Amino acid sequence: MERSCVAFKLKPGTREEYIKRHNEIWPELVEIIRKYGFMNQTIFINDKLVVAYIECDGNLKEQTDLYTKEEISIAWQEYFNDIIEERYDEFNDTRYLGFEEIWHLD
Repeated sequence: MERSCVAFKLKPGTREEYIKRHNEIWPELVEIIRKYGFMNQTIFINDKLVVAYIECDGNLKEQTDLYTKEEISIAWQEYFNDIIEERYDEFNDTRYLGFEEIWHLD
């Protein structure tokens, strides 16, 4: 089992829309998420900051690489382009800020 956590910022005034879209998550997306062994996914939000946690039954990098090539996964990411900041901050050239796991309590 591997775990991962990312953070990203929402564009101003889009918090409620972000929540709404997740309350209406596409069932076919959930199927693909499970297909690639992802589970126990949790999303936290504080104003414009979002932190997402996920566990993977298998190799996280390999499964993520396969998942991100699925049409429904691509469509979901594109669906959020209008509300997620393009860059996390001026020094980070990606949308998501990843975290290294250093400790875990079972």
